[in-house]
Order: sequence, then structure tokens, then C-alpha cells
Amino acid sequence: MIKRNKSGVYIIENSDSHRVYIGSASNLRNRKSAHFSSLKLGNHGNKHLQRAFIKYGASCFTFSVLEYCGKHLIREVEQGYIDSYDFSTLYNIFPTVDSSKGYAHSDESKKKISLAHSWLGRKHSKSTKDRISRNNGKSREVMQICMITGDVLRIHPSSSSAGRYVNNECDSTGVSACCTGKQKSAYGFYWQYV
Repeated sequence: MIKRNKSGVYIIENSDSHRVYIGSASNLRNRKSAHFSSLKLGNHGNKHLQRAFIKYGASCFTFSVLEYCGKHLIREVEQGYIDSYDFSTLYNIFPTVDSSKGYAHSDESKKKISLAHSWLGRKHSKSTKDRISRNNGKSREVMQICMITGDVLRIHPSSSSAGRYVNNECDSTGVSACCTGKQKSAYGFYWQYV
């Protein structure tokens, strides 16, 4: 049983392939729920873990706490555990916590990124400028809502903060998409601007 409101480092193990995912969270119980919710929905942020979950099934995956530690230490402790494994046996995408260092994009990915950024240098329309000025440069608070009960679980100061909280990454795309009505849920939760 995972202790309530505890931070630390965890492992998700595949009993068939013996590969593992190592992560850390400020709230381990919520992180476990978020992982398995998004895996079951088929929209987990880690494509390696998602593909394995589809291939082997939920019954092959277990979530265990490796070590409870303070929030200020979780990244350092997580890195120690990642370093203790042969990286080829991990589902982790990057060998370094909070970094894409060592990751090389394919030529196809580079082309897609280039196309996605092709709007740079263009001027904003009047409606876009108005939307930006209405927000006045401030982030909007975001509610994290339980998909089962509909209860508000937490209010985050911004969508990027919410993305970091549930996804251990800086990706807030799914949270923002929910808040703007483009997507129903992300990371196993509903999201809404306050």
C-alpha cells in the first residue's frame, strides 16, 4: 500500500519482458493513478510504456515504491536509480532526469518540427493580440478533476504546472487542450480553467 501524500521514487515493472520504468513524484498515490488511467485510455505520454501495456496487458504491470524521500530530493534519488540500471532495460525515454540530453531526433521528426515552427516571424492577428492582452501575461489557474467522481482534486496555478505535477514533464499540451475544449481528458483527469 502506498503511503498517503508521500513523495518518492517508484518503479513500474513488466513481469513478462522484465523491463521497467523508473519515475518520481511529489504524490506517489496520485502518480500511480495517473499512470494507469492514461495507459488504460491509450494516451500515455511515454510511447514505449504505452506500446508495452497494449502488447502485454495490464496484469503484467506492477507499480512499487522504491524509496520515499522529500520533494527536494526526488530528482536526485530517481537519477541514482536510473543510473543503476542498464538503460536498454528501461522504458524511460531519456537517461537523464528532466532532460532530453542524449536524445537525437530523426530526420523525419526534424522536418515536422521545422514545419510546426514555420509560423515564426509572422505577425499576430488582431483577435490573437486581443486574447493575449486579455490574459495580461498571467497564467490561468487550472482545476484537476477526477474522471470517476467529478470532484476537484487540486487547483494548479497554470497548465504547465499541472502538466509537471501529473506527468513529471513540462508538457502541458494535454491539459491546455482540455481547458480549451479540444480534448476531453488528459493524463487520466478532466481539466478546466478556474
